[in-house]
Amino acid sequence: KSDSGGILNIMMGHPGELQDFNMGTVILSCCSLVFMLAAKRLKSYHWSLKILADFKELVLLGLSSLAASRYAKHYGISVVGNVPSGLPSMQWPMSSKDDL
Repeated sequence: KSDSGGILNIMMGHPGELQDFNMGTVILSCCSLVFMLAAKRLKSYHWSLKILADFKELVLLGLSSLAASRYAKHYGISVVGNVPSGLPSMQWPMSSKDDL
């Protein structure tokens, strides 16, 4: 069965998966969405809020990182672990006959 057709069709096709969600992650995602939608309107209120609205993605990244670092463990929000720095080493895509 293909999982295509939008998020609602996927949710209706897999009702057992809905019990695996994390309420902390849902709340953080909803707050992020509300901030992104509200940031568009900030430009019209005051000139200083224009800066916040223009850099809404960076502000959201900073605020969500701060919230995740302080409250992720308490609310069970999964955070990506150590990310390796730098670029990967150069190599051919296929390294042995088994890759064919």
